Amino acid sequence: MMKLYRTVSVISLSFCCILYVACTSAFPNDELDQMWRLDKIEFSDGFDFEGNECDMKAIDNVWYCFAREIVQIHRNYTDYIGKAQISGNSLYFDFSGYNQGTGYNPEQVLREINALGVEAICTEYHIDELNGSTMILTGQKTHLYFTRW
Repeated sequence: MMKLYRTVSVISLSFCCILYVACTSAFPNDELDQMWRLDKIEFSDGFDFEGNECDMKAIDNVWYCFAREIVQIHRNYTDYIGKAQISGNSLYFDFSGYNQGTGYNPEQVLREINALGVEAICTEYHIDELNGSTMILTGQKTHLYFTRW
């Protein structure tokens, strides 16, 4: 009887340890994961991506969805899927693999994601603020302001 109790105790303790380790590393981007509404884009040099004079552009109906290392940018009925990697206070987007199997045109994709606030196919942003309700990202040319949905 004592041997059975010890075996059950060891198995239970092992299971609890495995469960703890699995849960703590399963969602490393808890602050980032979920849906974020892009509210506005500020251009630090006063010009948008097309060269038009523009300090700030209010954005409507653009959503950034994060899950693990994937970012999906959604506007109306169009989605752009890329990789998102967070490291310290930096967030890196990589859309170089987006839709490569169906006539991938990097210039076209760049024009389209520029309108959604992304500076380049591969872009690094500094995370100025990231909490449960707001996120502010700063790139070389832009400041992106988000509200958590």
